[in-house]
Amino acid sequence: MLDLHRLRMLLEFADRGTIGATAAALGYTPSAVSQQLAALEREAGATLLDRTARSAELTDAGRRLAIHAEIILAQVEAAEADLSAQAREPSGRVSVAAFPTAAGAFAPALVRSLRAHPGVTLLLRQTQRDEGMRGVRSGEVDVALVDDWTGGITDRAPTMLRLFPLLRGPPVLLVPRSHPLGDPAVPRALRGRAGHTRRVAPPGGAAHAAVAAAQLAAHGFTGPPTVLEGRFGFYRAWLHGKFDPAAITGGLGETWLVPDIFFKPYPANHFTHAAIDAAIELRSAGLAPGDVESATLGVAAPTGHTIGEPIEVKRAPRTGYMAQFSGPYAVAAGLLGGAGLGVGLADFTDELAVEPARRALMARVDVVADDRCSEVFPHQFPAVLRVRTKDSRELVAEVMANRGGPGWPLSYEELATKFRDNAGRLLDAATVTATERAVADLDHARSLDDLLEPLGQLPDRPAHG
Repeated sequence: MLDLHRLRMLLEFADRGTIGATAAALGYTPSAVSQQLAALEREAGATLLDRTARSAELTDAGRRLAIHAEIILAQVEAAEADLSAQAREPSGRVSVAAFPTAAGAFAPALVRSLRAHPGVTLLLRQTQRDEGMRGVRSGEVDVALVDDWTGGITDRAPTMLRLFPLLRGPPVLLVPRSHPLGDPAVPRALRGRAGHTRRVAPPGGAAHAAVAAAQLAAHGFTGPPTVLEGRFGFYRAWLHGKFDPAAITGGLGETWLVPDIFFKPYPANHFTHAAIDAAIELRSAGLAPGDVESATLGVAAPTGHTIGEPIEVKRAPRTGYMAQFSGPYAVAAGLLGGAGLGVGLADFTDELAVEPARRALMARVDVVADDRCSEVFPHQFPAVLRVRTKDSRELVAEVMANRGGPGWPLSYEELATKFRDNAGRLLDAATVTATERAVADLDHARSLDDLLEPLGQLPDRPAHG
């Protein structure tokens, strides 16, 4: 007789493709998974895996049995659900996987609905779509709330899963006002737009998760007690169960890391900031952009891949967004001077990226790996700027600590300057000033409402302008 547990393991292997991935997903060692699958082969009387020294893959018999396993396990779950429905009062654990937005939106309602059934325990975990569907398929999760941006989820979902549409909403495309796709009156196809910049928007994810966790706790949601070290916890899933608890609990409640947060003074990739500061230093010492014969920007080797390669592209960014990842543009912007704290959002426009004077200056800048900078990385993203002038002078500016970090902190006025440069693009001057004052008086605020109230009514903005 075929063992159901081993059939589930075979199905997991068919989904993940390797012994190691299967073991990590189920919380076993690779050796244990291999032994269980070997036992299943003996039960089936057929070779299910084609094993080599480095890998294993399903044989034809293995693939056929995986299809049967999916049907068998679905039938077993259906039988269990049918018998469970006979019970007068529901009890047990219900495991729900949800993508982050749904987890925060549905959790309070789920908790409230279960208060009438004290025998039921709810376990809610945040997952991505494929991970949630795999969890239902393997039996680790009872229900998965998933999102589907492509409209093809029904075609890809395994036959053993039942899908129930809950909500429908149109996707929203965010582009600059000047972008060719920015006119809502002109329908455009999105296929073949590979030439345009695309970017996901994940900033603030950790803070958002913390707020969501606090809100869930306020509704009585406790969460799994062993989410890190448990059998299906983070460490076993990603670190093979090996971890150092002292690295997490050491200094807990005594050592505070918030003062070590780095504030980015410039609206560009952090790797470029020291280059901007080095250029500003040389400009403050009297160097004019027209005096530059050539320049060499030394950076940590890992950062050079981002802001210096390929150098021909970094010397000729086509858009303001590309300029934010260009070492040569950072040097040019610092030497020319700009808005905000020396370089601001106004200095990263599509027009300035292709401005002839900046292009000419960028063409004279090279980006190389610097050993001293590499030694400091990743604790800092330093830069050493060496300039040879047209009158044969050699000028050097070294920035070994990032502005905005603990070693070179921004003052409150500097932080306020950056806030005004950013917020003033959306909010009116009175709202910006009121918010700035509320932040300055945060120690005496009655609640966060005092801080958020000025932001409660955002002004209407025209679609174009």
